[in-house]
Amino acid sequence: RQEGLQETLDIWSKKIFTKNKNIKLYIYGVKKNSFKNKLIYYRKKNIFFFDRVSKYKLKNIYNKSLAMICLGYDETFCLNALEANACGLPIITFGKTALKNFTVNNKNGFLVNNYQDLENKILNLSVSKVNKNIINYCYNNSKNFYLHKIISKWLKIIKL
Repeated sequence: RQEGLQETLDIWSKKIFTKNKNIKLYIYGVKKNSFKNKLIYYRKKNIFFFDRVSKYKLKNIYNKSLAMICLGYDETFCLNALEANACGLPIITFGKTALKNFTVNNKNGFLVNNYQDLENKILNLSVSKVNKNIINYCYNNSKNFYLHKIISKWLKIIKL
């Protein structure tokens, strides 16, 4: 999803990168063509675009990351946030739609109110790292969505 992406890119390149030149923003599944005129500029700001990747590569990416930015303007469930949590990766979100119910602030992610909060949270994480308790909570919380648990809930709902 691209809603909020341009604002995130602007904050990263104009504010976050100027304060910490070591952190990187990796964006997956977005068509590079829409940014082709600015790819070199973004690369200089540690912003990298990639096509879709396999679930195995994605898991490796999650395991090396500090957090996932998932603004969630129009997600109905946001499976990628759940996948990130299953790898112990917290999400940073505005908490719109289902992400508001899924995200427990400072437990399996971080609810931010605006782009200034987003900037502050990213910068804080870049110097403090993610707390081991958050990583464990992410992983354990994701177990609530294991297939056998979801199927039994659906069976109760439809009374089979």
